Amino acid sequence: MWNKETRTFKRWYSINKSILAFNSKYILTSDALYTHTGLKVKKIQAIPDKYNTAQVNWQTGEFFLYSMKDHTIEKYILNNGKFQFKATILRNIAFNTFTLLSNGSILYFDKNSVAHIYPKQTANFGMEMAYMSNGYEDRESNLWISSNNGLYNVFNLNFEEYTFALAKPDNIWSVLEDDKQNMWFGSYGWGLWQMDKKGKLKAVNQSDPDWSRQYMGSTRSKAGTLYIPTSGGLTIYENNKFTNIRTGTSLSAYYDENRKQVYYSGYIPITNVRGLWVGTDDNRKFLPFKKGFPIAIGKDRKGRIRVGSFHGQGYVQGDSVIVTDTVKDFTMEL
Repeated sequence: MWNKETRTFKRWYSINKSILAFNSKYILTSDALYTHTGLKVKKIQAIPDKYNTAQVNWQTGEFFLYSMKDHTIEKYILNNGKFQFKATILRNIAFNTFTLLSNGSILYFDKNSVAHIYPKQTANFGMEMAYMSNGYEDRESNLWISSNNGLYNVFNLNFEEYTFALAKPDNIWSVLEDDKQNMWFGSYGWGLWQMDKKGKLKAVNQSDPDWSRQYMGSTRSKAGTLYIPTSGGLTIYENNKFTNIRTGTSLSAYYDENRKQVYYSGYIPITNVRGLWVGTDDNRKFLPFKKGFPIAIGKDRKGRIRVGSFHGQGYVQGDSVIVTDTVKDFTMEL
């Protein structure tokens, strides 16, 4: 549990099972359902000890649990504080992950990494992929899934595949929607692509032949400017014009509207010091980060720019120094 005053983690409650889901009232583990009020945790009832993944809709009280032992999705429902078995939805299907969509359908992947949707479980959408790199829901509630094998759109429970290049894999790292309802896709190796609201797809090519065609992710300002991390630095796309900031490989970017400033990961060549770049002009600053290469950038509730890597996290203080969070007593039970 996080203590705001001491800025440390404390063990809240010891549960020796995998925590599958939780909200402000309940904790669901692989073998029981708990309720919690303040610092008090109470076990409501046991459930079969076989689940390793859960998708929960706390508003409707529906629980979809995946069992590693018999490869099934079973539906439970929370009714008057009782956790009750409802039905076996899918049985004996060896898939690696599943997602509960907003309309209540289940998107899942079989042992060949081919995507299906329940209740249309007989349909095969040909969505073959090794991993998903990004998911984005646009203003019309379409679900866009980018993967190392291409881009897919879940529209009215049907998959549509978009091919960007003449060869596979179409390794798509990012999906973004601008103010004009255009969709933007960043590809690792095939450049930047745009789809208008009529579904017309086109490559947005740069005039600089030496610049990277490996687009990692993206962020944008309210004014519509795109800031796109690449393997060469940061690309800015504004008024149909590209500007390239050569700072070395960048994996993430964040535009802060209050500060009117963009933050993006990178390093200093030769020294290989890793950290965060601030700004895009000749006076841009570099903030070293001792916890490794930043892969996530955002803003917390206190308005601070927060940075995360595989080895730790921190926040920007005074636009000059990244302070690493101190965690004295941290225990995570998974």
